[in-house]
Amino acid sequence: MGGSCRWGRAFLPPYINKWWTFTASLGLALCCGLTYTVAIWSAELKSRFGLSQSELQLVASCANIGGYSGIFAGVLYDALERHKRFGPRIVLLIGCVLNASGYFGLWAALQGWFEARLWQLAALAAISANAGAWIDCTIMASNVRNFPSSRGTVVGLLKAGIGLSGSLFASVYSGVFAPARAPFLLFLGLGPLAVGLLALPFLNTCTFVQVSELERGVHVFTSEGRFLFALQALGTLAVYLIVGATVNSLHPLDAHARAIMTAGAGLLLLPLLLIPSGSGGLLSKKAALTHTLSMYQDGSEDEEEEQEAAWERVASSRLEGGGGGDAEAARARGDAAPLPGSLKQPLLGSMERAANGGASTSRGRAAPGERGPLTLHGSASAASVAQAPFPELSPLQCLRSSSFWLLFAALTISMGSGLALLNNLNQLVKALAGVPHLDTPVLVSLFSVCNCADAHLLHPIACACSRMSLGWLPEHMLHTRGTPRLLFLPYLGALMAAACLGLAYAGMPALYPLAALTGFAFGGHWTLFPSLVSELFGLSRFAANYTLAQLAPALGSLTLAMGLTGWVYDRASARHGAAAEACLGHDCFRPAFQTLACLGLAATACGALLCRSRLGMYRAMHREVHSYDAETHRQDGTPAAVEGSTHGGRRRGSSDPSGQ
Repeated sequence: MGGSCRWGRAFLPPYINKWWTFTASLGLALCCGLTYTVAIWSAELKSRFGLSQSELQLVASCANIGGYSGIFAGVLYDALERHKRFGPRIVLLIGCVLNASGYFGLWAALQGWFEARLWQLAALAAISANAGAWIDCTIMASNVRNFPSSRGTVVGLLKAGIGLSGSLFASVYSGVFAPARAPFLLFLGLGPLAVGLLALPFLNTCTFVQVSELERGVHVFTSEGRFLFALQALGTLAVYLIVGATVNSLHPLDAHARAIMTAGAGLLLLPLLLIPSGSGGLLSKKAALTHTLSMYQDGSEDEEEEQEAAWERVASSRLEGGGGGDAEAARARGDAAPLPGSLKQPLLGSMERAANGGASTSRGRAAPGERGPLTLHGSASAASVAQAPFPELSPLQCLRSSSFWLLFAALTISMGSGLALLNNLNQLVKALAGVPHLDTPVLVSLFSVCNCADAHLLHPIACACSRMSLGWLPEHMLHTRGTPRLLFLPYLGALMAAACLGLAYAGMPALYPLAALTGFAFGGHWTLFPSLVSELFGLSRFAANYTLAQLAPALGSLTLAMGLTGWVYDRASARHGAAAEACLGHDCFRPAFQTLACLGLAATACGALLCRSRLGMYRAMHREVHSYDAETHRQDGTPAAVEGSTHGGRRRGSSDPSGQ
């Protein structure tokens, strides 16, 4: 068995530097929000197949449902979690194939390769949108596991990239394809496929600390500096896109000028390739630490195999010595065994956790209990387990957890309220202004902050600025002040409730700031909840739990944005007379936004209750990240110790971060 493990490791590729993984993930994120382009190509489907407006809405709704249905991607990702090199690549490849299949099928239908029926068009739209859920799951889960101490910042940057993707591809359509929509559909299938295949070799999870994360003052970038550089690059791209789109909306540009604008957007993507500069090359180099986060305790795939092989050698030696019956008992007790030195401390740490009440469950992790932070050599005492409860829950356990349902309720209400404004913004402007208003695109742009002001695009970016700022700010405050990330959830819920209350009584002038306020709160929820899922329910099943929580905005869209708001609008329109082309007046939406404001108070209460129940967990988390930061944020610039080219062990001797 030990020989087979060694042969298997000989053929395994090395781990890729996690900064290259992050850079590749940003490229994938910029191809991941293609559902925002539905409004561009849906008109072509309507004219080619003679669809009614309700049939076209059905196709668009199927695309939305497919975009939120990522639970299968999450389950598969977690099932392949042990295969840290190939697992993320398999899930990403499935997403790329789905994307190409869906959009190529729609393009083939438009070309007349087959006579598509309505259900086939709806299915192809759902498949193409579902591809985004697979890619999103891959990049989120991989990078949250790679950077558990900076998960909020990482999620904010990736979500901002997803938000910008709609506007980026709209710019490509405007500069290269307009007014031909069918070739653009083919590009939507082939472009992301090419990016995915280029990014595929760089995707892996490194559940250990890299040397580059410890080096401070040695290279141009620190870890925080790399994230800030990515933030600036995406922010510059966002400003460029909104300025270009607004100018094109107010003073339409010719085809040549639009092509130049598109090329400029492409050039602004190039600085992202500088993120891995000075991070130690393409291959990952594991650092030796005296303190580490409990999230990093899984180690590398090689170490797991070595430990398993070591236990096989222990069992074999005891069988040869006549003590085979005691082998498993010895494994549980942690009896001494002739293990390699590099394995001894991790194994002892694992056995000490078991002896202190952290017995393994069927998932091979800490009992739903809880998992304490690692101490000097990776072990956890009973006291630390009691003081730092970090749950590791499966999706089924989440469904039985009150914390999950409090979070789910808060997300459903707040994100459903944001979608209620976004999906009905055109009708709201008509209702308040009395006529179709030229400022509708500007309001959509305010909602999206960096939106394309072209009328073709309903929602190309969801609040890119709030996604970036509310990724970095909670992370910074958790590290520096110990402020719970959960504290931002009730604040965002209250902000959304206040915005809905204002929308219930707003006139046209007030619609501008309220659209921006609602967009900020909406985007903040998108950034906040992946990090909260990882903290509340653990990293071991993060992918499945994250995709499970994504059903909350889907439910909010169906019940609040479509159900409640549509019902109120239809009743008001009926009162105004069946001959009316559109509902005009404040009563078309006021009852809906009044209801959403009241529900927003309930969402705020859910967030506050959840935050109060987890204050102890965040105090323990702050102690842990404080110890971790004390070592990784060194001021002397001394490179960390490295064992081997791509893997390493723990530093021996003094607990002094300098190693002296």
